[in-house]
Amino acid sequence: MTYPLADPVVQRSTQLRITSTLFLSQSLFGASTILSFTLMSVIAAHLSGTDGAAGVPPMAMLLGRAVSAYPVGWMMDRLGRRPGLCLGYLLAVIGAGLCVTSIDSGTFWGFCFGSVLMGMGRGVSEQARFVAAEVYPGERQSSVIGVIVFAGTIGAIGGPLLVDPSGALAMGLGSHAYSGPYLAAAISSLAALILTFAFLRPDPLELDSHATLARDTSSSGRSLGSIFSKGSV
Repeated sequence: MTYPLADPVVQRSTQLRITSTLFLSQSLFGASTILSFTLMSVIAAHLSGTDGAAGVPPMAMLLGRAVSAYPVGWMMDRLGRRPGLCLGYLLAVIGAGLCVTSIDSGTFWGFCFGSVLMGMGRGVSEQARFVAAEVYPGERQSSVIGVIVFAGTIGAIGGPLLVDPSGALAMGLGSHAYSGPYLAAAISSLAALILTFAFLRPDPLELDSHATLARDTSSSGRSLGSIFSKGSV
């Protein structure tokens, strides 16, 4: 989609589609994050056989969250916002799936590595609030960021409510009850991935580039106009 250089404003329908997509995906992913974190320390103690290891997977998740920020930011600036966010959700799906298999097989370090991948996915997903702001004018960007942050809050509230049902689902599938939250996290992260890939179009980076070029061209036109106006006096 292209926009005339004389008009730097992104169409309202495009803004709504992008914001709605990011809101829904962040709600789903927020639920998956809280689901995975709720029993993480308990599962770590169960798999390792000692309470002293309860803090290792949460630390691994925070580590993954930290190390993913710069490389994915670099990727988003070159390939686009949609590929970057999709990669983050994909990492979360793989990480949650690895946690499920590690819990069922009793592998502590596999569970830790799955937590790293999930942390990386969360680090990437936090860029969504700024992606949403890119398609709005400056005076509205702070409120749009707040809307996307609120979407994560909705997921954080709903996530814990799924712990017991997800455990029952996992047992029904022949897995350990502790793997239920991670199974549900994988499903919700996959849903966020599909939503982002299908509906985050056109890429907000492309829209921001068009808007920036339009503003620069418009500013140049005004400057030249003022020069000619002064010269004619």
